[in-house]
Amino acid sequence: MMSVSGGWFFVVASEVISVVGRDNDQYLPGVGSYVGLAIEQADVAAMVYAGLTLLIIILIYDQLIFRPIVAWSEKFKFEQSEAQEVAQSWMLRLLQRSGIASSLGALGTAIRQSIPVRSAGDHPGPRVEPQPSPRPIDRAIDRIWYALVIAAALWAVWFLATYMFGLGLGFDNGRVLAANPNVNADLNPEIARRFAAVGVTVNPDQTVWLSDVCAATAGGTRVSAEMAEVLRDERVGAPGDLAAACATPMVPAGKVAWSEVLECLWLGLLTTMRVVIWIGISTLVWTPIGVWIGLRPRVAQFVQPLAQFAAAFPANLLFPIAVVLIATYALPQNLFQAPLMILGAQWYILFNVIAGTISIPNDLKEAARVLGLRGWAWWRKLIIPAIFPAFVTGGITASGGSWNASIVSEVVSWGATTLTLTGLGAYIAYWSTGEFNPHVGLGMLVMGMLVLAFNRLFWRRLYALAETRFRLD
Repeated sequence: MMSVSGGWFFVVASEVISVVGRDNDQYLPGVGSYVGLAIEQADVAAMVYAGLTLLIIILIYDQLIFRPIVAWSEKFKFEQSEAQEVAQSWMLRLLQRSGIASSLGALGTAIRQSIPVRSAGDHPGPRVEPQPSPRPIDRAIDRIWYALVIAAALWAVWFLATYMFGLGLGFDNGRVLAANPNVNADLNPEIARRFAAVGVTVNPDQTVWLSDVCAATAGGTRVSAEMAEVLRDERVGAPGDLAAACATPMVPAGKVAWSEVLECLWLGLLTTMRVVIWIGISTLVWTPIGVWIGLRPRVAQFVQPLAQFAAAFPANLLFPIAVVLIATYALPQNLFQAPLMILGAQWYILFNVIAGTISIPNDLKEAARVLGLRGWAWWRKLIIPAIFPAFVTGGITASGGSWNASIVSEVVSWGATTLTLTGLGAYIAYWSTGEFNPHVGLGMLVMGMLVLAFNRLFWRRLYALAETRFRLD
């Protein structure tokens, strides 16, 4: 259920793609591309139509698929006393009374009985014997295999490093090379054509590197009138002193400089802080609500479809509202744009807390009621230990969803208005020019390292705590 909901969030991003060599984005048929085009054209009516369409689709598959599964899963709960309220589904009752389930069960039994099966007791396997010590030839083969694996890993590291930094790995005679910026920062096709007209090399993704400008102007010393006019355009990010910039040794065109690595790490730390802060806020908000819903199956039966719709509803449809509010009232972006990354991921916490609360055996709830547990003691002795494993699962998923959402939430637009929030997601979105390039690779590498470090240092420890201390079995 949560995986389907999470998939809706990236419908817009996955159905509108950029292809190198084509001036316009490519729209795949679907509601995601419809929403993307509506955002680009600032069409409010189209956004409303898309929202209503998604509402109908989500309600249909919730009632026909997920609600029957939730109600059917009640039979697998292990408890010695029966709960007073259980989840119900009209679709499940319809299937049970129609005879379809019994017919499918009979078909499965017939198929199982038609498969020949031999009893393991009639044909015992060979006796287990001690593993013999490996022969010298086996040890030699193992060493050769390990050597090949290490060599392949080293080659992969070298290939990645040279792909990102060039053959010199960002150095020249012991000196660190400067960055080679893209002077067509907005990837404007018109600017790219003007550069091409004055003899500057333009790449298929509309990037124009400073080194190529230097090559066309003899190191910035021979600037024609046409070239000077292009460089003076406010949309061109050319340095003020072109000759001095060209005299500074820089990395090859399209490659990454070590100064950009430090910048990317700093951007990653900014995004990490936003993820941590908003995951914490979502936990404080949705944990009490999820527990309250999970303890009341009738409420859960009514609320869960609404939460399912809210989770499946693409947060991209809400981004334009944030853009309009921030741009109109000059609101601080860190306070009003940063929460967009958690809009789609917060539901993982809510769903897992509800599921963890529902799975609490009725025996424990009755025992807590008999013992008179109230207030913080009730939370500390019953609820937190019971829902902790489910919360950790939801927290891990929400954290990963927030990292993914940062790519689309740190750069939001509505029509001609675009708001950019400084962070790693905005860095990756900026360099996603339609083809994989070293800058996108750097952003993905830094994001992967930060996510891996965060998971191992924080979530993995909580997961181990959930397995060793907070278990109901």
